[in-house]
Parts: sequence; structure tokens; C-alpha cells
Amino acid sequence: MMWAQQFWSSAAQSVKGSLQRSVISTSRETYYKAYFFLWNLPLCRRDLLWLALAPGYMMVDTLRHEISHAIVAWLAGVQVLVIHFLPGKQLGYFSFGYIILGDNASWLIYAAPYFCDLILFTAAYFLLRHVRFRRRWMAVNLVSIGLVSPLFNSFSGFINSFSITNDVTHLAILFSREVVTDLFFGVGVYYFVLLRRLYRFSIFNRKAQPPFWLAWAEGKKASRRRLMW
Repeated sequence: MMWAQQFWSSAAQSVKGSLQRSVISTSRETYYKAYFFLWNLPLCRRDLLWLALAPGYMMVDTLRHEISHAIVAWLAGVQVLVIHFLPGKQLGYFSFGYIILGDNASWLIYAAPYFCDLILFTAAYFLLRHVRFRRRWMAVNLVSIGLVSPLFNSFSGFINSFSITNDVTHLAILFSREVVTDLFFGVGVYYFVLLRRLYRFSIFNRKAQPPFWLAWAEGKKASRRRLMW
């Protein structure tokens, strides 16, 4: 029995030590990746001045959202009773804008702004990826309107649907909460992949050498391959 206790004690210590080393290594790697990600963001101080125009960007986002509803409703022959673009509490809670539709509104009308987000985000990605802007303000505004605005619109709508009745709530009623959650999760993964590709593209085009953490990660992979062989 003594040898069994010693064996299990030794095995437990070995597993505990291995887990501790793994956690420390993973934490260190995450820290370095986050540090070098923030350090290498293609921003400058002048870009912060555009934060003063945040209310204007929100207004553009609201116009795009509500007009998407209205256009699809008009094409589908559904009456638009009220459309409002200014922020307020007319619905009993704060909103940047709202639209009231007639009967027989289909799921496509409720989902129209999110399809618009998807198209706008993809178009902005390809423009930033393939077009060289001579004026920095053009690229900054394209990022704000084409990337940040769709992200904010989609995921604020999804999060707010748990506390208020909005477009996503209607979609969850027409389909199910699980289906809507899975769709938004898939779109979120798509947005993340494009943002990651865009970030890596901007870094490799700004510097002759890749970011340190990328070379560090490649070195770790190479050492693991040597250990495997």
C-alpha cells in the first residue's frame, strides 16, 4: 500500500507541476501577444481627435439601420408607420432611433440592418486591404463607418435583445433564441477573422520585419516540431 500511495503522490505532484508550468507559459504568451498587439496598432495621436465626432458616427449608424428597415419594408410592400432618427425615450427606454412597421413584417425586414452590416464590413475590409489611401483621414473614417459601426450595431442589437424588444428579439420569436445566437456567433467569428487578417496585413506592410510575438510563436512551433521528431 505504501508504494501505491507514493506512486499516486508522485503522479499528482508531476501533474500539478506540469499544469503550473503550462499555465505560466500560456499566461506569458498571452501577455506578450496582447502587449505587442497594442504596441503595433496602426494608430497615431491625431486619430484620437476623431473621437470628438463620435455623435456624428452614431447618427450615421442610426440612419443606416433605420433606412435598411424602411427600404426592405417598401420592397416587400409593408407599410412604414413611423420612422425616427433622433435619440430619445419615446419607446419607454433609450434608443438612438426606431421604426414602426405595419402588419405582416417578415424576418428579412427585421434582419435587414444586420445584412447591411455584413456587406458594409466586407466591403470596407477589401477596400482597406487593396486600396492605398493617400489621405489618412479617409482610411480612419472608413474604419469608423465601415468596421466599427457594423460591429457596434450588430452586437449592441444582440446584447440589448435580452433586456428590450428590438429587431433581434423579433428574429428570436420568429425562429428561436438558439438559432439567432448561433448566427450572431458565426458572424462574430467572421468579423474576427477579417480583423485579424487586416491587422496582420497592416503590420507587415508598415515594417520590414514581422512583430516580435509572431517570430516568437514561430520559434516555439519550430522547437515543438524538433521535439516531435
